[in-house]
Amino acid sequence: SSSAASDVYKRQSLDSSGKPLNQRRYRKSGGEAPLNEVLAAGLILMSAWDKKSNFIDPMCGSGTLLIEAALIATNRPPNLLRTDFSFVNWPSFNKNLWEKIREEAKSNIIEINKKDFKIIGSDINLRSLEITQTNISQAGLSKIISLRHTSFEKFIAPPKSGHIVFNPPYGERLKVKEIESFYAMIGSTLKHKWTDYNAWILTCNLPLLKHIGLKPTTKFKLFNAKLECKFINFTIFEGKKEDLIKN
Repeated sequence: SSSAASDVYKRQSLDSSGKPLNQRRYRKSGGEAPLNEVLAAGLILMSAWDKKSNFIDPMCGSGTLLIEAALIATNRPPNLLRTDFSFVNWPSFNKNLWEKIREEAKSNIIEINKKDFKIIGSDINLRSLEITQTNISQAGLSKIISLRHTSFEKFIAPPKSGHIVFNPPYGERLKVKEIESFYAMIGSTLKHKWTDYNAWILTCNLPLLKHIGLKPTTKFKLFNAKLECKFINFTIFEGKKEDLIKN
């Protein structure tokens, strides 16, 4: 009957979370162009970071990529700070079972420190770094993530290999003077200062990619809200690609 069908539809449409799950409760402020938390986590997983090598975001903004990387590395449930899930109001909600699940999740958290590997964020904008530090503290990750106040050109990469993942300004909401020269600088800096690093860049201004001047290893097409973007991988090494193949 239509009534029975309506009941089935209502059961299938129960809202278990309430507010969107990307709202992890650690971001007190998002800065000028915040990256969606779920998208940030997805980018890190797509980049195949091994959770053992250095992870750097040299244009960290409000720190979303840094925090999501630390959550992944420590096996920390991304919504551990949330308490207002809609399912707690269901008649069938079992509080004791929910607390048991939360405690089990907490017991599976991996404790790491900065001696194991480094998660570092940097930004030229001091206000952005202040926002980032507030968000990191709220997430309980101050012992894991380090911050630097410097430009990408002047950033000194930690020794050994690692991962660099960042979302540079692309002229949509953040305006950068001479944006083409800015992207050319990114390519030059990667080539000369980030040897042995695996670099991943997200951009929604696709014509700017050619100004990086490096040949991508991998490309993914995805969307940041309604904006079509590319998530591009560059493997940074000394010399020419032909020399790398020979070796």
